This record gives sequence, structure tokens and C-alpha cells, in this order.
Amino acid sequence: MKKFHVTGIIYDADSAGLVLPTSMTVECEDIDEIIDKVSDITGWLVESVDDIREVTDEPVQKKTYFQPTHYSDDGTNIEFGGLPEGLFSFQAFQSREACEGWLHEHGYDPGDFSIREYHDDEIEGVVLIDELGEAI
Repeated sequence: MKKFHVTGIIYDADSAGLVLPTSMTVECEDIDEIIDKVSDITGWLVESVDDIREVTDEPVQKKTYFQPTHYSDDGTNIEFGGLPEGLFSFQAFQSREACEGWLHEHGYDPGDFSIREYHDDEIEGVVLIDELGEAI
């Protein structure tokens, strides 16, 4: 399995205001599988990409991301599960405060959610957004 970093991703998506990742790192057997892998992760057809580079095994400092969820840290269902309406699985926040700010901004009580912490090696293809839902 190889890792590739893909940039300049263009989707076949007509939805105004939809925030999709324009770059991500994916794992696949061959460079020919990358477009399909990105489509599988995001759920949207990829029209083209600007650049694809194989990622080496050089040590990289892990980044931490935050997402609100109805699941507790041990994976048990707190209420009805999943993400709040209006937030996609590939969207995350750089800080716990930004995550809570997004919840407030969208009419949610942060106390109703468990804020999960992820590292970039635990999730594929993330778009960082601010408390207003805008891509960073």
C-alpha cells in the first residue's frame, strides 16, 4: 500500500456552498486508483486533480482535529448517533473552541455532543472549517 498526496481536486458537483476537500492524502495500491479513492472518501465524482505526489515515510508531526458527535469516547451511542445536521464527515475543526463555536452558531447546545479528538493518521481527507462553516 502506498500513500499519495493529491492537490487541486475538482469535483463534478453543482451544489452551491458545498465545501469539499481540494487536497488530501490517500492510501492505495497504485497511482491509477487515486481518483476512485478520493471519490469513495468524499462521495462525489472527481473530475480532475492538479498534482499527485507519493508520500515518503519521513516522520511528520501529527495534527489534531476535532468533530462533534453523538457517540461517546468509548464508541457507545449517546443519543441517535452521527454528526449534527449540516456537518459532513470529512469536515473538522482545528480546535475544540472552534468546534463548540460552530455548534453555537448553528443552534446546537455543545453539551449535547461529545467532542471527539482525531489525529491526521486516523482519518482520511479532511477539510478544516471555522465556527461559521467556512473552509480554512
